[in-house]
Amino acid sequence: MYGAGCTDGELCLRFPEEDLRRPIIEENLLDESLVKERVSKYRVEDWFKAALLAGRYAFEHEDDEEGEGDDVEGVEEGTEQISQSVEGMIEEATVVDVEMEEA
Repeated sequence: MYGAGCTDGELCLRFPEEDLRRPIIEENLLDESLVKERVSKYRVEDWFKAALLAGRYAFEHEDDEEGEGDDVEGVEEGTEQISQSVEGMIEEATVVDVEMEEA
């Protein structure tokens, strides 16, 4: 995701004058620093992992919910179970990430 902006070498083919390339490169670097800051500040990687794990959980338990009808009383209980499962999966994913970084 990082480093997606055009480099000087790529831009020199389209813009031979350095005075045209320099502002584009500066903007690309500024944009990248803003993206990095926001990814860190808003914990995008954690949200991505949580969404991935929640989707996986929903997919794996899709058949469990079929045929149950509109059981409104069970919705709150089911939501709590999913929440606890996702929290556990996030903790597991975090432990795996830490172990991989240490290796």
